[in-house]
Amino acid sequence: MMLLVAGCTEYESIEDFPIAEPALVANSLFQADSAITVYVSRSLSILDNAEIKPITDATVVIYKDGLAVDTIRESNESQAYVSAIFPESGHRYSVRVFRSGYDTVTSTSESLPAVLSVGKITAVPVDSTITELWYQDNVHDDSAFTYYSMDVALTINDPVNEHNIYSVMVLKEDSSIFSSDLRYQTSSVYFTSNDMSLLDNADLENSGSYRTVAYFDDRNFDGKQYQFKFRIEDNEWTTFAAKYRVLVRSLTETSYKYFRSLNSNYNETSPFDEPARVYTNIHNGFGIFAGYERKSYRIR
Repeated sequence: MMLLVAGCTEYESIEDFPIAEPALVANSLFQADSAITVYVSRSLSILDNAEIKPITDATVVIYKDGLAVDTIRESNESQAYVSAIFPESGHRYSVRVFRSGYDTVTSTSESLPAVLSVGKITAVPVDSTITELWYQDNVHDDSAFTYYSMDVALTINDPVNEHNIYSVMVLKEDSSIFSSDLRYQTSSVYFTSNDMSLLDNADLENSGSYRTVAYFDDRNFDGKQYQFKFRIEDNEWTTFAAKYRVLVRSLTETSYKYFRSLNSNYNETSPFDEPARVYTNIHNGFGIFAGYERKSYRIR
């Protein structure tokens, strides 16, 4: 007895996809030591292949504690709207963007995160194994394919009675052995961590425990000094002059959600992952307006 199963394939016309009207996009990640800078563009429909170009003739208004404190009507040579306002702790800021032909967009009211206070950082090499040397014209040019690991303990001095969120990245500065000028380039380095204060795994960019960014909060150490521990696992072509840095950020709830959504938006190891929506706090449009702080530390 033979069982015959017939299948059918359903096709959906491209004309059935809704075409969304373009909306203003306003992006600004501000810090205490820099003037608030806003970049304005427009959104595109999912089927629109047009180039995303900046909008340079908008009007951008900065609000401090609900009051308008600066109006910028022209973008600079970098096509950004630079305010005269430097954000301060203890105040809340928002932005409103006008441009003819689009709905006006506004952000939620945002503040700076807690001041980032980093104490001692210890970095202890664990392993350094050269598996292959690089030769050019039969001459070794100081480059090698290596496995390099290092245990790092980062001390955070956490402010009391606040929910504080932090992120960590490891960056390697190294000259490219494949470029003619051998200029130093910066790349992200994978690391592992089993720290109990880690937040969700949405930032994982590889199977298993390897990551290029980790988020953790102070639910286990509010107001105390805390060591966040991780192990660098670098397995790439490198030169012996490579330098490693730890980039530490202090985040608000809004900037945390934004950075996390960026990191979870692409997974090169899975062809079946669908794009994730990047977090926005802009009403009537898209984008981000949020505060964060960051510091960089050389560890090798």
